[in-house]
Amino acid sequence: MTQDWCPLWTAMKSWIYSLEEGCGLYELIYNRVEYFNEFRRFKESKWGNGLIPYIRYYVDGKLVRESNYVTKDQFVNNFD
Repeated sequence: MTQDWCPLWTAMKSWIYSLEEGCGLYELIYNRVEYFNEFRRFKESKWGNGLIPYIRYYVDGKLVRESNYVTKDQFVNNFD
């Protein structure tokens, strides 16, 4: 989850789509959606994260980790 002006997401996006298949990736650029304010409040209050990008890692439908900006190696390791 990110906003279109975020340079950290731009850096991550340069490699994130090159990861092996089998990894589902869902990108939400939430400042472009009509429910921006509601989503931002939810993200910050319910998930307790006001930073961007905000990444949630799921394995078999279960949340296993959360992070903000990470390197490619850190991203992959967050699934371990």
